[in-house]
Amino acid sequence: MGIEDVADELYGLAPEDFTAARNARAKTAKDVGERELAAAVTALRKPTAGAWLLNQLVRQRRGQVDEVL
Repeated sequence: MGIEDVADELYGLAPEDFTAARNARAKTAKDVGERELAAAVTALRKPTAGAWLLNQLVRQRRGQVDEVL
């Protein structure tokens, strides 16, 4: 699993779950020797409320977002 997959998973979570899940994913990566992945995961920032909302809209209502754009 690469950083894209981990980021997709993490940014799909509720904001209040993000930090704990990110830290757990980074620890798992580090524990199995994937230090570069662990560093990349740790560098992911918790989304702002607006970014999280837009992300959820795109995930759940892509067609409607495309229409607006």
